[in-house]
Amino acid sequence: MTSVCERIGFKSDALLNNVSSGTIDPKQMGYIWVPPGLLTSTKIQQYFNQLPSEKVPKLNSSGEKYRNKMLLYQLPKQDLALAYCKYVDKEHNGSFEDFIAARNEIALDIGYVKDAPQKASCNRCTKSMQQSELAVFAPKLRDNMTFHPNCFTCTTCDELLVDLTYCVYEDKIYCERHYSEILKPRCSSCDELIFSGEYTKAMNKDWHSGHFCCWQCDESLTGQRYVLRDEHPYCIKCYENVFANNCEECSKTIGIDSKDLSYKDKHWHEACFLCNKCRVSLVDKQFGAKAEKIYCGNCYDTQFASRCDGCGEIFRAGTKKMEYKTRQWHEKCFCCCVCKSPIGTKSFIPREQEI
Repeated sequence: MTSVCERIGFKSDALLNNVSSGTIDPKQMGYIWVPPGLLTSTKIQQYFNQLPSEKVPKLNSSGEKYRNKMLLYQLPKQDLALAYCKYVDKEHNGSFEDFIAARNEIALDIGYVKDAPQKASCNRCTKSMQQSELAVFAPKLRDNMTFHPNCFTCTTCDELLVDLTYCVYEDKIYCERHYSEILKPRCSSCDELIFSGEYTKAMNKDWHSGHFCCWQCDESLTGQRYVLRDEHPYCIKCYENVFANNCEECSKTIGIDSKDLSYKDKHWHEACFLCNKCRVSLVDKQFGAKAEKIYCGNCYDTQFASRCDGCGEIFRAGTKKMEYKTRQWHEKCFCCCVCKSPIGTKSFIPREQEI
């Protein structure tokens, strides 16, 4: 993996004004990287002991994978050189170069580690740091502020700053990615910074005008209506083709501008939600279903509701029903055929068709 100095275009001797002379080969100590400023294995081990174990960049470890991931994320190549950009128009090349030059001069730098020369407090957690305690220094911060090794993190993403590479903005430290996003919008599609004056804002994100596209057909959605589904935008046509339901009555698509009424796994246009027999609208009304058809209450009762063996009337929804063998009665109709007293749950003697 390329060193961070090469990645951001720094010469390796750029740190020599801040750190002790001498170099260490990290691989001889079993690491992919060691912090600038530390020249003994004891000090290096002391530094790494203060980091989460899964983030220590040992060779062939999860820590090495974490460092490589952070190099790509915190220092995206398209932020560092025009040669890696695909979507910066020629007319904006000068703006890109000016942005990079200004960032490199006033904000971008690499921290280093050394013993704290005096008692101080960590700029991140504000806890005290004792004299001679290992501290990370960020030269471009005012007053040469100090940090605990595990506190030298990006203000936005809170990840350890990869290889101590940081940017300064208003006395706070950021990874290069999030520093740049304070000053420039970033396209959510191509991940490049946007230097043109016109761009699209949608879904709480920024996009090059031609990059905010339908997830299905890739047609531009800039200035167009769209529907969000599973955090992906779709043009109206694709959304209706892929996700919209068909009406059970007319078999046509229920578009996004139509109300979709559903019962179990069936769907209707609002205007198509009708009784199968009398064709009255069932919107906001009680209805019954039989053999995959829907009916208004009256039609359902007339055709399908069971009737009382006493009075011959139908059983309305919610009505208590008394049953004996194949016969059924309203509670008030379940009476002795002689004295007409309600039987309810009392014992009774059946004789032929009478009780």
